[in-house]
Formats: sequence, structure tokens, C-alpha cells
Amino acid sequence: MDELLCVLDSCDLSPHIICLLGHNLVGHKLLMIKHNNYYLASRFSRHSYSGGGVCMYISSYLESSMIDLSQYCIEKVIEVCAAQINIGNHFIILLCIYRSPSGNFGEFSLLLDLILKYLHKPKVEFIIYGDFNVNFLIDSSSAWQLTLLLQSYNLFHIIDFPTRTTKVSSSAIDNIFIDYSRINSFKVFSLINGLSDHEAQYLCVNNIFD
Repeated sequence: MDELLCVLDSCDLSPHIICLLGHNLVGHKLLMIKHNNYYLASRFSRHSYSGGGVCMYISSYLESSMIDLSQYCIEKVIEVCAAQINIGNHFIILLCIYRSPSGNFGEFSLLLDLILKYLHKPKVEFIIYGDFNVNFLIDSSSAWQLTLLLQSYNLFHIIDFPTRTTKVSSSAIDNIFIDYSRINSFKVFSLINGLSDHEAQYLCVNNIFD
């Protein structure tokens, strides 16, 4: 966490929310990570397998409440954590999602749909950050199915550049989904962090409730 914040500071970036996908830590070790400017708002860690896991850190001046989605989590298939941020009479639900490349995609889609049905309410704003291990830069049945599923909740992906580059390939297996009709002023860019083989994605949203 400190190394990531040093990278952000060097770029003059101070995010309100930091989502870590595949943190690779068991629960008690994750709780040991402390930082004065952020608190651990929501998390999921594996119990049966190594690696994986998702968590979310939120700036200390923002209040949030954790949403327990553990009943939907299946290790490697869908690992998800969520938090709700209240701003006046409005609220935003943030979701962090990881799907292992070996996870069953059909089961993943079914559980994601159940999660969104469970959370969906009038005037709810969703922002979804995910390592879906689905390449959005090429046409594939998985990318098409996931896009259609989230579009049914009026959520659209905004990453159209590579998020993971190797010597032999480039792919956009990480993405962010938002509602274009309600969030129409934003910018997103990649951030080479040197801490992972995935580049970070930085989303800046302006006037979210206008």
C-alpha cells in the first residue's frame, strides 16, 4: 500500500478510492495494513486457495458502509467486495471484482447478475472495477456476454486501451463500468506502477450527480 501511494504521489495523484484486485493476502494480514489517510472499507480473501482476493481503501474523510456479498463469492469464480458511499441524499455503490482465468465464466455471469439484482435500487449509482480476465480489445463470446449483461443495468465499460502488456501480447482484461447517462463527465487513463504486471487504471469523475 505504501509503495502504491508513493507511485501516486510521484504522479501528483490523490485518489479518493483505491481498489486492489488480487491482493494475495489472507484476512488477518490485510487488516494489519494501516495508513493514516485511508481505511479498509471492504474486502474478500481466499481461504482454500492461495492468491486472489479483492479489497477497497477509501479516503479517511469519506464515510462508507461495507456491503456483505460473501454469500455470492466463490474462490476463482467470482471474488467481490462492495461499499456504499453516501453524499447528501445520494449514494454510490462501489464494486471490486476478480475472476480467475480458470474460473467458470457461465457461473461467474450468473452470480454477477444475482449481485446486481440484489443491489439495484432507484437512484443508485454503480461504479464497478474489475479484473475480469476477459479481453475487451477483441471480439469474443465472453466479452460480448459480459458487455450485454452489464448493459442490461445501463453500465458500460470505459477502458479501451491495454491494461496488461507482455513481450508477446497486449490485452484489456481489467475494466471499469459506469452509467454514461448519469456520469457524463469523466476521464480515465492508465498508470504504470512497477508493482504488478497489470497497469493501474485511474478514473476521475466530475459532478457525479449533475
